[in-house]
Amino acid sequence: MFLPTLPYGPLPTAIEIGLVRALAALPPPSHGALLSGGLHISIGSPQCAEQFERIVGKSTPPIAGASILWTGGADIYFSAAYETHLTEMPGRCLTNSLSASPLKFRFIELYRVMESLYIAEIKSKLIERFSADPGSALAEAQDLIKSELKQIQALAEREKEVFDQCWMEFEKMNNVNRFVSALLRKLKDIKKMNGFTANWQLGAATIYLMSCAIAHSGQKDLIFESFPDGNEVVDAVIEKVERAALRLVGIEVV
Repeated sequence: MFLPTLPYGPLPTAIEIGLVRALAALPPPSHGALLSGGLHISIGSPQCAEQFERIVGKSTPPIAGASILWTGGADIYFSAAYETHLTEMPGRCLTNSLSASPLKFRFIELYRVMESLYIAEIKSKLIERFSADPGSALAEAQDLIKSELKQIQALAEREKEVFDQCWMEFEKMNNVNRFVSALLRKLKDIKKMNGFTANWQLGAATIYLMSCAIAHSGQKDLIFESFPDGNEVVDAVIEKVERAALRLVGIEVV
């Protein structure tokens, strides 16, 4: 069931109200489908229902791995960021993440959701600043485009809790998983060069390194296929990465 976001939270009897209203509105032959969970109920404006249909339309059980859209909770909330952030590219990546296989490609599609967001932000800032100072605006955009790590850090700062949790998983698997151990060795140089100290920064940087290892970009000496236990790592963080990607486009699953 979908409940709209309210300043004081959802109505305490929202499910009961929704069911009673829906049963009253539907003909008796449709009651069975409603009570068995075969229909969607929206309490709120038509716009809320449309928002729900947009995300549910993208949501099918994943071919590889788990998804919080299917196991994470019963309610979906939309923030103000939803209308501007869930555009064509991140929406397509979300859809692809549920149909991608093997698991490493599902991870990459979720990472691409975040990647598309920071590229859109660079473009937005460039357009905003170009008229006043074109040279400075272009230089800043070029600098940001060159540093994917800077951009993933900027996005991760908005969802520190999720990337904290990713880091906890990496720490737990260190010294028992070869892929994690290799990632964290690589992380030492990045940590030193960038002054990362917070757990969320380390978690985001390690997610970045994972994406490079899987896509074989930027980190030529760290190749995902070289580690038989790599899938264990992806499986450990896939739902956390999905939660971060969804939150960044304005969707919360509870």
